[in-house]
Amino acid sequence: MSRPLTIRASRSLSYMYVYYFPFLFYQAWAVIKPYLPIFMYELGMNAAQIGILRAIEPMANFVASPVWGTAADKFNIHKTLMLACVIGSSICIPLFVLVPTVTNLDEDRHSTEEFLPLISTNGEVSVSRENLSFKTVSSQTSQKKNNPSKLFPRDSSLSFTLCAFITTTDNIFNAGFIPLFDSHTMELCRYYPGNTYGGQRAMGALAVSVISPFVGYLFDTYKYITDTFSFSLLGNSWTPFFFIYTIVMLLTLIPVSKLKVVPMQPPESFSKEVIHLFRDRQIMITFLVVVFCGISKGIAGAFLLLFLEELHASKLLMSLTLVMTCAPETICLMMSGRIIKALTYEGVFCLGLFAYAIRFLGYSMIPDKAPWVVLPIESLHGICYGLIWSNCTEYANCIAPEGMSATLQSIMNSVHGGVGEIIGIVGGGFIYNSFGARRLFHLSATICSLTLGIYVINLVVSCIYWKGSRGNNKEDKLFEPLIKQKM
Repeated sequence: MSRPLTIRASRSLSYMYVYYFPFLFYQAWAVIKPYLPIFMYELGMNAAQIGILRAIEPMANFVASPVWGTAADKFNIHKTLMLACVIGSSICIPLFVLVPTVTNLDEDRHSTEEFLPLISTNGEVSVSRENLSFKTVSSQTSQKKNNPSKLFPRDSSLSFTLCAFITTTDNIFNAGFIPLFDSHTMELCRYYPGNTYGGQRAMGALAVSVISPFVGYLFDTYKYITDTFSFSLLGNSWTPFFFIYTIVMLLTLIPVSKLKVVPMQPPESFSKEVIHLFRDRQIMITFLVVVFCGISKGIAGAFLLLFLEELHASKLLMSLTLVMTCAPETICLMMSGRIIKALTYEGVFCLGLFAYAIRFLGYSMIPDKAPWVVLPIESLHGICYGLIWSNCTEYANCIAPEGMSATLQSIMNSVHGGVGEIIGIVGGGFIYNSFGARRLFHLSATICSLTLGIYVINLVVSCIYWKGSRGNNKEDKLFEPLIKQKM
């Protein structure tokens, strides 16, 4: 009789810290991470360079995330690795204050022609060659530039290299604690029935919704003060926000250190389990769809604020876009369990691809003089990320072999936030630089629509095949929708 009481008390204590972590972590994220492309732009980077720098994050996810997850499962050191990742990220971000502004070397040539004054223009006038003089003045000026289209690559090499190093190191740590925490939360949900992943993750979206307007207002106010009074605290207008990020991130060490560790028995062979899992045709197709969702997320996350900067939107408006993304995201996360159960995993992926297509089409139609139109469009983020990522997390937990939850969450993070976002950010950066933002968003909407159509056709064909052949061969269960297998 005492066992249920112990579990109930322990359950509330464990979940108190599960909710505190995303609330603090995403507050720190909202302080500086969404604005890093603008920071790089003001340093003097062009769109292609920013695209490469932004692609480092998914590259780190792709390479480092499976390593963190496998190490955590194999040695059962989930909490230790989470603490190390939080400390590492807290140290890396303030290093951006060391990056110098890009200098640009321009060489302009001008010529002037001087003629003798003419007293009369009636009749024919002859001018000898000696009366003409041509003078050429050559000058070189070195100055700071905010227009990235005129930059010489050699002048940005130092700034670009430093940004690349800091971004790589920070994102290696980020690639660890996000999937590890997701895995830990899913295991607690399994250990304590009645709790959902979306419920705790909604706290992160709520934190971003609350703090983003204040951050945007502080950015605009502090920049006005520095520009008006030529006053800059600790170097430039970005420096205080880098250190605020560090302070808030270090506060997350408190809930992480208090998390309850769920005991897990690792499998004998990780590689055999993973290879066996990905022999399933439907699982492979689902992960391919996850790649396209990651491509869409990478494009929206890396280039929307840069596009708004081109439209001369204020930082306050940019921060309000985060509010409009996170408010519906909170609702979708809290309802994700019921929505996934009603639509199945496949249905949620279809809904997400459709939402991305509408979202990108809306981006491409934002008027030049009315950037605020982006606000209602951003409400689709609730489906595009809140619902899709909950679906990805639930799906990975559903197919994970015993003792490999962190490994599967890391693989899912590697596919969505790694492979997908690498393609989206790098490819999107070069398209943006060559053809502009509107062409990029048009193309993205088209790709999402085509992916949705092909995926729906695959699901229809697979379901017809499964219904027509079930019971005849055990291997036919490969074509059965995964949600039906688990139910």
